[in-house]
Amino acid sequence: MKALRRLFYNWAFLDINHTCSYKQTFFATFEDDNCMLNQEMISRLSLLLSLVSAYVLFFLMRTAPGSPSNVFHLVMMIILLIFLYTSKMMTFRYSAPLLSNTVTVLFICLLYGITLINQVMDFDLPRVLFFIVMALVPVAFVLPPVLFAVLNIAFGIAYLVIVYKQVGQAGFYDETLAVTIVFAVSTVLGWYIGRTRAEQAFADQKNHALTKTLQMTSLTDQLTGLLNHRSFQNDYYELFKNSQQNNRRIGVIMIDIDKFKLFNDYYGHLEGDRCLNLIGSAIGEFGGEEINTYRFGGEEFVLLLYGASAKRTIAVAESLRQKVYDMQITHEYSPTAPVVTVSVGVHLGTPPGHEKPMNFFDHADQAMYVSKRNGGNQVTVYHEPGKEEGEEEE
Repeated sequence: MKALRRLFYNWAFLDINHTCSYKQTFFATFEDDNCMLNQEMISRLSLLLSLVSAYVLFFLMRTAPGSPSNVFHLVMMIILLIFLYTSKMMTFRYSAPLLSNTVTVLFICLLYGITLINQVMDFDLPRVLFFIVMALVPVAFVLPPVLFAVLNIAFGIAYLVIVYKQVGQAGFYDETLAVTIVFAVSTVLGWYIGRTRAEQAFADQKNHALTKTLQMTSLTDQLTGLLNHRSFQNDYYELFKNSQQNNRRIGVIMIDIDKFKLFNDYYGHLEGDRCLNLIGSAIGEFGGEEINTYRFGGEEFVLLLYGASAKRTIAVAESLRQKVYDMQITHEYSPTAPVVTVSVGVHLGTPPGHEKPMNFFDHADQAMYVSKRNGGNQVTVYHEPGKEEGEEEE
């Protein structure tokens, strides 16, 4: 029974990946360009039928301006023009998928309604219009096969009831045969076209996901999970430019693991990678809206802060240094401490228009090397020549 149910879902909802989720296989599949085809088709059919109504109205106005046929065509033209406007606006880019599909179903019901009313009242539209609508519904519109099959069956029965009342049994057989043939052919074609579109949509989704994964891989350091050097360059130059244009401070925190070469030499590169991973995770916890975290290369890390005060920037640097120390990663061969520590350099300011981006960054690097020369496990703030320390920490 479960296999039959799955088979039904596969057919009814174009479920190529053999799941049983209606939303995942239809509403989440046909997006953007696929649904654009749907809305464009509504727009074109609305325009075509509006022009047909206008053409009929032009001739009816001469002979019977107040006739029911004239009123019918006038109302039909107005409604179709409304759908023409609506179908151009209600695309998946600007409205919820459910709303857009509701518009599609309403439009199909409107087309069928026009054909049935024309059949009953004989309002000068060709009778073959019903079969044209039945043939177009599965082929032209992106709907699950089970949905357009229900619509076609329901309106097909309504059409045959009207025909039976009008012609009796004499022509009823021929009309029934015609409805059955058109329904069967259009359903098969509609399923095939819908499945092809679904396959294309799934392929597009997979390609998009793969592209996104590749982009993330190219911008992320695999060992630590932080953004990599390429990301740093992209972000830093943009941040630097914004800082100059908007006269806002930019903060650079440069971090280097103390005596990391000794750590690798005595504990091995696997432990070295583990150490980098742990410290990278600790640094990543400081990331947020105003702080970006990067692995600069080797055992060096960088934090970029935009618009933060000097006090806030220095506090982040000191918290980071203390956090690494508190992790108590054993480093018995380090002259700095029996555990892994970091040296931190900080530079904060608003770069003047003439300053080059890397010159500004190098100040944080210089401050970090001052920390290393002074024994490590400390934070050093770079001070512009001629400025007092207090001026930059406001």
